[in-house]
Amino acid sequence: MFSVGYFTALHAMWDTVALGQRARLVYAHDMSSLLHKTAKTLIRTATRYEHYHWALMERLRERLYTSFAENHVFDIKSDDMAFKMTFKDYPLGRTIVERIEARREPETVASIKALVRKGDRVLELGGAYGYFTTIMALCTGETGKVVSIECTPNNFEILKSNMELNNLKHVSLHNVFLTDDDGGTVEFTPSDTDFYGATDRVEKGERAVDSSAKLVQVPTVRLSNLLKEISYKPQRIFMDIEGFEVCVLEDLSRSGVLKECRPSILFETHEMFYKPGKGLDYIRDILTSNGYYCRELSGNWMCHHEQDPIA
Repeated sequence: MFSVGYFTALHAMWDTVALGQRARLVYAHDMSSLLHKTAKTLIRTATRYEHYHWALMERLRERLYTSFAENHVFDIKSDDMAFKMTFKDYPLGRTIVERIEARREPETVASIKALVRKGDRVLELGGAYGYFTTIMALCTGETGKVVSIECTPNNFEILKSNMELNNLKHVSLHNVFLTDDDGGTVEFTPSDTDFYGATDRVEKGERAVDSSAKLVQVPTVRLSNLLKEISYKPQRIFMDIEGFEVCVLEDLSRSGVLKECRPSILFETHEMFYKPGKGLDYIRDILTSNGYYCRELSGNWMCHHEQDPIA
């Protein structure tokens, strides 16, 4: 599958990376001009090889997982948590392998484990395959509850399967598309594995085109209305919804949910998707006007209400 030369190159590359790390220490602590020049050269080379090394390692990992059959059930071990996951017929690419090996967004996992307590009411927007959902559910225990929303039908089926695999009966799942309007629908094709194509079609006013003609209609809802409908007052909100966090925060602010429930909020920022005038400063203004303070954390924002920081 991989030649001996491949692994030899990989090890050589890693040796260069390790040497570059030592060079960074020399550069930081030794003021000798000659050593500085040598260290700078090594750092540049190591940085370049570091990128190649990790790319090759990811490729190697993906190739190692090609032998697994569709619907294989994987045993996941995340620190003191053990659970199972399946990924339907999806190719086991980088982001899935990171979940299998419990390496997916370690900062997010650490934040979830630090924030979520037994008995908490958690709201997850963007459940995907259920990796983070499961960790949240294990943190709340059966005395708590997790409501998870995932709009992509194929991902939703995987999410549902994984909740059943782990017997997480205190998790409630909703296959809806969050927007400013209720009562509409968004069309997904049987091949959609994310919502980018669907949102692009909505923005352009186009219909989905698929030779099988088996389009899936996902209802659009306003989050505040859904929360009212299911009588749910979240204490923690986790969002990874590719720019739709702006729409959601606007809604939660207008509807009074932020001031009434005062949930701790962790969300991934997506500046490339924000419209002019509705960027990070706009988001911060929404949150601060509702009594929140925010901290940046590795591409995420962690936000707490000033009257109820973590409790």
